[in-house]
Amino acid sequence: MPSLENLSRQLLVLMGGPDNIISVTHCATRLRPVLKDRALVKTAEIDALDGVTGVVNKEAGLQIIIGTNVGEVYDAFMKVWQADDATSQKAETETSEVPSEKRSWFNGFVALVVSIFSPLLPLLAGAGLLRGFTILANEIGWLPTESSTNVLLTLAATSVFYFLPLLIAVTSAKRFATSPYIAMAIMGALIMPDFIGLVKGDGGNTITFLGIAIPVFNYTSQIIPAILTTWLQSKMELFMKKKYQTACI
Repeated sequence: MPSLENLSRQLLVLMGGPDNIISVTHCATRLRPVLKDRALVKTAEIDALDGVTGVVNKEAGLQIIIGTNVGEVYDAFMKVWQADDATSQKAETETSEVPSEKRSWFNGFVALVVSIFSPLLPLLAGAGLLRGFTILANEIGWLPTESSTNVLLTLAATSVFYFLPLLIAVTSAKRFATSPYIAMAIMGALIMPDFIGLVKGDGGNTITFLGIAIPVFNYTSQIIPAILTTWLQSKMELFMKKKYQTACI
């Protein structure tokens, strides 16, 4: 098997080069690149690479089956892809733009969902299994519900879902090529206890901000607000970068 760096360089070339790649994520066993033009991808040659066990090329996107070491391959690939600063900056700018390949809105939506949620699947699955174990242990009497062990295990499992907006903000920021730290700060403010204290009942009541009436809700465990907020952030960040570059000329 070739080194991870060599495999990454081969994949980079066979996927149409660095300029053809918009973003890359991975799930438990597969690399999931988002490309501008999939016609440039040499699927058969990728499938024949030592270290690749298969290729799935569907309308929803390209999937390169690596195996359980996909995380290591992903890290190596990202280093190779972003080795050239100019290429990296160009890729970051183009990530927020719509891919040039013609896809239906449904396929585009599926690709978006996959890129945002696939990095979180192991974490969500682990949290779900841990929560299921604690509930089962409570029911059969192995783990008393009032014990500190049960409390800590329950917190470990449910914290993932409580802070899910922060996790979604990070993966959305990578998808929309914007700052994950700003995205986390924005969503963090919306799930702080002081903000939640402003919500009355099921939410929908309004507060004023700079004289503007704003409806408030409990955003803990919410997904859609995190995605929309991060998307808006990416548009504002791109706008400000263009304005700043124009001002510096």
